[in-house]
Amino acid sequence: MFHSSFGLLGGALLPFFEKFMKDQMVELIKPQRVWSDRQWGLCLWDDIIEFCGEESWQYSDLYLQALARGINDQQPEVRQAASYGVGILGKCGPQAAQQMLGPFVEQLAKVIEGPLGRGGENPEQVEATENAIRLVF
Repeated sequence: MFHSSFGLLGGALLPFFEKFMKDQMVELIKPQRVWSDRQWGLCLWDDIIEFCGEESWQYSDLYLQALARGINDQQPEVRQAASYGVGILGKCGPQAAQQMLGPFVEQLAKVIEGPLGRGGENPEQVEATENAIRLVF
């Protein structure tokens, strides 16, 4: 529902969604939440970044730390959502976001080569690792 709504309306939806974002979405991406909440919260932020572009940057203080944490999350689905968010920030985000991407790319490269990525033996990690690879290379 959110993906479709933001896909259709883009930034025009932000004023109606703002109260929910600040109250609920920030709660979903807190590190103590269960992994499925963190994943879902990051996916919502990914949609906002993708479909609202420049306008999404006004909320960057709410989602940047969660993206950074998510890249190193033990749960592959959370890493995948965070990796996608970083990539979409580079593709659709404002120029101001570009200077933030260097440290994210370094983190992604470490994850790709480490035990949570190619260096690991868990086949469930493949999708998250592949997302990270597409972003870095």
